[in-house]
Amino acid sequence: MVDNMGEYKKLLKQLADDNSDKFINNSSIDHAAAIIEELFRRTNGVVRILSDHLNPDVYAQAGVKEASVEFLKKDKSKLQIIMQFKEKGREGMSNNGFLSHLKGFKDKITLFEASEELKKIKNHFMVSITDKNSYALRYETDIESHIATATFNVGDPGQKLCEYFDSNVISCEQISDEKWAN
Repeated sequence: MVDNMGEYKKLLKQLADDNSDKFINNSSIDHAAAIIEELFRRTNGVVRILSDHLNPDVYAQAGVKEASVEFLKKDKSKLQIIMQFKEKGREGMSNNGFLSHLKGFKDKITLFEASEELKKIKNHFMVSITDKNSYALRYETDIESHIATATFNVGDPGQKLCEYFDSNVISCEQISDEKWAN
């Protein structure tokens, strides 16, 4: 594991540039933010996120917010987020620094409250199709300590996560823009 954040970000960029199928571990909030930032930078199309409440320690970091805005400026970009709201209820959503930053793109963002079944899921994830037409993902195995694995070029696991998200989103309640984009 690379300890220096500069070296870690350089490694992420290199893996993404090379369309590498290597998995990289992350074990801190800053590592999580760096991976999410790079995933946004490399994505064309739809980003799918399953999260409890979009932890502001991760998602409200300047690099993540900047990369998400650049992503949403792309023609075919869409952001779909299923939120579990286990730690904090919906009331905290309007104060979420990440969502507040993106309210100008509300036509490209769809938020959902997780179904009761999805609220039981212990693993959060982010998955997308990259600018190199491969799946990229970050899969969190321990949400308390932000331990996760990520890759910028994976086939079947990325496709399965997309399919899982898409097949479950239909059982989730869509959250109106007024609840988060004011």
